[in-house]
Amino acid sequence: MADTQGDPQIQDAEIVAENETAQPEVEVLVGKDETTLEAEEALFDEENFQAVQNLVSRKAAQADELHQQIKELNESLKNILINDIQLSEAEEQAKESRKVIQQRKKELASTPESISIKAKLQELKDELADVEDGLSTQLLNLYQLTGVQEFETNDGQVREFVIKARVKSKKAKA
Repeated sequence: MADTQGDPQIQDAEIVAENETAQPEVEVLVGKDETTLEAEEALFDEENFQAVQNLVSRKAAQADELHQQIKELNESLKNILINDIQLSEAEEQAKESRKVIQQRKKELASTPESISIKAKLQELKDELADVEDGLSTQLLNLYQLTGVQEFETNDGQVREFVIKARVKSKKAKA
């Protein structure tokens, strides 16, 4: 039970309910009339609101100041990098190296051997797309027959598959 003997303002107390920890919850009735209590609650709420509002304003101002400091330091760091002669020279060399690399790649891509390999690669990609399209259709048929999303290969390996639907774009009306 709460100790109410040391507080001269408390005239009466009543146990309202006991919580799980066996600590009684006490409702204290102070020797003030209801109007005074309501006025103090309204005043307390206003004070609490002002305190929270002031705290929010201070924290927002502090956050703004920190953002500004971070921005200034980032600019300083950026300026250090921009003004460094060795870094500028290295970046220019890297840029020239990239140009040489791109030019060499272009030359190699235009050789007869590369052109032949690209054509064969495209043929294989087209064939793979056709095979996968047919496989997708057959897997959908298998699922409709069995209701299972897996199949066994010729070598005994069990493979799972996912059923996916795609919406195609609208065809233009003629």
